[in-house]
Amino acid sequence: MSALVQLQHELEYWTGKAAKLKLNGEHETYKWEYDTCLENMALFQRLLDKRQEALLRSSSIKASP
Repeated sequence: MSALVQLQHELEYWTGKAAKLKLNGEHETYKWEYDTCLENMALFQRLLDKRQEALLRSSSIKASP
């Protein structure tokens, strides 16, 4: 599995977990867990953005003569 796909799976996992807590009204009861989900979502989104940006930069460098 590529690193990009793995980052996407991690982001989906933490997003789903946060959504489940919110939908069940447990985001206040388990605030520390919900906050952890939000922090991990932000982390994996930043990592994913950086990875995609690096891929775009490398592909534009290869494409130029």
